[in-house]
Amino acid sequence: MFISKKALLAITLLTTASTSTYAQLYLEDDEAHPTVGVSAERLFGEWADKHSKTYTSAQEKQKRMGIWLQTDTKIKAHNQKYDAGHVKWYMGHNEYSDMTPEEFANHFNLFSSIDQEPIEQLGLPVSDNFVEQIKRFQTGRGLRSSNNLKDAVDWNAQGMVTGAKNQGGCGSCWAFAATAGMESVKAINDGQLVSLSEQELIDCSGAEDGNNGCDGGWPKNAITKYVKKKRGGICSDQDYPYIQGETGSCLADSCDVVPGTLFGGCRYVYSPRDPTQRSAQRVMDALVTSPVIVAVSAAPYSDWLSYAGGIFDNADCGLEIETPVDHAMLLTGYGEDADGNMFWEFKNSWGADWGEGGYIKFDRDPTLTNHDGRCGMLRYIMQPFF
Repeated sequence: MFISKKALLAITLLTTASTSTYAQLYLEDDEAHPTVGVSAERLFGEWADKHSKTYTSAQEKQKRMGIWLQTDTKIKAHNQKYDAGHVKWYMGHNEYSDMTPEEFANHFNLFSSIDQEPIEQLGLPVSDNFVEQIKRFQTGRGLRSSNNLKDAVDWNAQGMVTGAKNQGGCGSCWAFAATAGMESVKAINDGQLVSLSEQELIDCSGAEDGNNGCDGGWPKNAITKYVKKKRGGICSDQDYPYIQGETGSCLADSCDVVPGTLFGGCRYVYSPRDPTQRSAQRVMDALVTSPVIVAVSAAPYSDWLSYAGGIFDNADCGLEIETPVDHAMLLTGYGEDADGNMFWEFKNSWGADWGEGGYIKFDRDPTLTNHDGRCGMLRYIMQPFF
């Protein structure tokens, strides 16, 4: 169910009307709207209070309520399809529900947050020491070797992934994906899970590394070129905290690196240049040893904006070759739900209020080869190592 053209015109014209008048006219114009019988102003107000929303003027509040109501309509229409079994994922309100899809993309700078630098040093080998550490961890946790794939892998459940974080209004997904990968690999290596500093990467791993702060970057560059070669480690998030939306001067000298963060680098699991190497099985194999960093397409933005749970199988989100990517996340595992639907599970960086506690699932076909996968997720698979 969509808002009528007349209602949309009312949203545009009623910039000087009171909020209550706006809500009343909106509902009178579109009687089929799901919130009929309930004050739209009240519903919007409850949502705004929950998310501590404040607006600079009555006009801005009216505009945001109009967008929120459009989002509300889209959510309810989509969830009817979910209830009928036509799709595997459902939508819900979150802190971004008063943004248009374009504003949502701009908020996270998705148009430039991934910078596909020339690919160098493909498939760097993992050190023998790290392989031995992985084997000891697998033995202690009852995990199988990568030559005998598990039916499911969940590094979050193993306590090897830090909590949900929020990059806010900054195109820094590359930094959050890089720290998430390093945090998990370090925890697997030495048993100590420490939240690492995204702000250090944003401030200190700059253009010379192929990164550009809040205007985008590449996770592998941050780990290999900065953490390994320049810094010899990275500070904790506690000692070098995140300042949402800012690229500042490098303050790395003000804190000590976290012990155990001198990484050997970050490798591609297979060559991104060769589509024939793309393989769901190879990604599953890598996931048995640790979470991996992936680059994806976060379009269509309107669907990502309101994702709340289930297995994302949107046909419009790239199942093609050379899918353009604009976002980075941490792939933490794979599994199968109670209905036998196979999935990948990712930790995102849009806060715990988004998705399933900050996570999203994609549909998984373990036989997929020579293909980009859902939303291009099989194009770039990066794995930090010691």
